[in-house]
Amino acid sequence: MQQADHEFVWSACGCCVPWQYGLRRCTSRSKCTARFEDHSASSLLPVRHRSVVSSGFAFGLFCRLTPRGVIRDSTDAQGAFQARALWETCALNMTPHWSCTGSNKGNMRYRCVATSVKGFVQQIATCYLRHGYWWYVTGTIPQHKAPERTDSKLIEKYEIDITEWRRSWRKKHGMANMQYIRHEHFFVLLATRGRHGFFQEEADQIRDIRRIPIRYAGYAISYRPGGRTRQGESDPRWHAHVQIDRQRYSEIKAWFEDYSLRRNAEWLTERLCRIPFEPYAPVRRQQLNILRSVNRRRKAAGLEQIPATVLRTRRRVVKPFD
Repeated sequence: MQQADHEFVWSACGCCVPWQYGLRRCTSRSKCTARFEDHSASSLLPVRHRSVVSSGFAFGLFCRLTPRGVIRDSTDAQGAFQARALWETCALNMTPHWSCTGSNKGNMRYRCVATSVKGFVQQIATCYLRHGYWWYVTGTIPQHKAPERTDSKLIEKYEIDITEWRRSWRKKHGMANMQYIRHEHFFVLLATRGRHGFFQEEADQIRDIRRIPIRYAGYAISYRPGGRTRQGESDPRWHAHVQIDRQRYSEIKAWFEDYSLRRNAEWLTERLCRIPFEPYAPVRRQQLNILRSVNRRRKAAGLEQIPATVLRTRRRVVKPFD
């Protein structure tokens, strides 16, 4: 193959390869191990320049296809049409080497099984809600059924396992995108605004997370405006809101109030540190309310107060799918 006058080529493995340096391996951030000689002439697309977009790369293809499959500069209408067709095919069908749901380790697959409650809540609150996945359906898979079969069925039915390019294209054309996540036998289907068969299939069960929170394992996950900035001022922006479910919170608070006068400060401190919920901002406020209630009772009885420093204030970030 003759050397091209272009700086980069787009290979069939989805990597951007520096041509002029004569490298023998792709150098994408996915650490692709495909050999350079494995990319035949028909799979290499010279690129005039790169620019950053949501998927990572965008290419200016002012070129046309030759019999060998290599695109060369051209301004004629036929060449422009062929170049556009090839680019759209790559953008809509090629699987990229990265994912917002987890790291790639070879052949990328849609990762949907959270290995812990913390990871399940974190993925929904920090990754999905801020991208507009506000409509949801929850469900529980019966114990006698294999959850993996349900995963495959729902992902295929609602076309969830698609590229980031495809998601951007659907959003631009007014169509909804979807995500799916499961922990043990509990799953959630989430969708963005737009046209999708999901809204007809699940019309009777769809909920808006801005009005009705997702409740699971004692957590209540919602999306709402408000909160406070670091300066203590009211924040009008919308945020993911993770708190202890009201019923569970009432039970925990009543339990601590019951033992506030029957146990010493050391025993209560140890139990307060063990409250099994990650300290998102609303959870921290709930923990402080519990501590204030305990100290109020202990102060009236002339007992030692418990300092607020015993509460955990930093959330542990976990890998949801590992």
